[in-house]
Amino acid sequence: SGVHCLRVTNPGSKTPTVVLDENEFPPQQALIYPGPDNSLLELKCIGGSAWSLLVNGLPVEEYVDGRRSSGDESFRELRNKPDGNYTIAPKFDASHLALNIVRKFRFTVGGIIYEVQISQIGRAMNTIWQMLLDGILVERAAHTFSDGKKGMPFTLCVANHVKLSAVLYMRWRRTAYCWQCKLTVNGVEVPVCWSIGGEVEPPLELPEVPFIDSPEEAVHAEGEEKEIEEEKEEAIPSTLPPGVSFDRISGVYQSTVRGKSGRFVFLGEFGTPEEAHQQYLMALQEDCSESAGANSNFLT
Repeated sequence: SGVHCLRVTNPGSKTPTVVLDENEFPPQQALIYPGPDNSLLELKCIGGSAWSLLVNGLPVEEYVDGRRSSGDESFRELRNKPDGNYTIAPKFDASHLALNIVRKFRFTVGGIIYEVQISQIGRAMNTIWQMLLDGILVERAAHTFSDGKKGMPFTLCVANHVKLSAVLYMRWRRTAYCWQCKLTVNGVEVPVCWSIGGEVEPPLELPEVPFIDSPEEAVHAEGEEKEIEEEKEEAIPSTLPPGVSFDRISGVYQSTVRGKSGRFVFLGEFGTPEEAHQQYLMALQEDCSESAGANSNFLT
């Protein structure tokens, strides 16, 4: 009968709030409820603290958004699930999760705007990335700075069940103490529209991602992407002012300064080298105090 959503508040109380598809059940102590198509829903406490949902006696697939004790950081954590039958969750809504969103990208398909969010768990030595499309989790992968520029592929399902091929590229910059990221969708580079580090100017025009149904179209899109990269390379100044570096992956200028402790402080990302250098000069005037670091944002 389609996709259904069950939300539970205070499951350990005597009368928890249980809502199925915006319809709230009357308060009751027994945690068994009638479901769609004459199914039976049961909330079951496991281990004294964790709760699980069973549909007709079968557990519904769950998503653990934090670091997992099993060590399986794949999206659906299938390798460490016990043997047995499960009810597969068609999607995982992240609206109730407190995720550490560090980047946002926007693009259009057929005139409809979509937003990809990137969530970060952990630091450079042991980082886990979660990819979302309009608030729905679509992929999860472990990627540390030792993995280099290796891309993390995932699929985006947009209107009319059209599937797009996306790749997230991450690279750790030791000097700036931050991550560089780049997103391509069907061979089209999608610029960053928001960063936790701030100072990112949203693009004036969102890129339109085409439908690619044949290998020939994909090859053509990759060729166009290479031409765009070459044009960007030509536009980069041969020399940059002190405290400024260029992020070739995200296409922005980054400003950093060395603080009194000797540690580099990341000051932000800018659209031009002049803006980045101005931020660097302002930090120098503040004597590179640790307060500059407190007002900065680190993607760690």
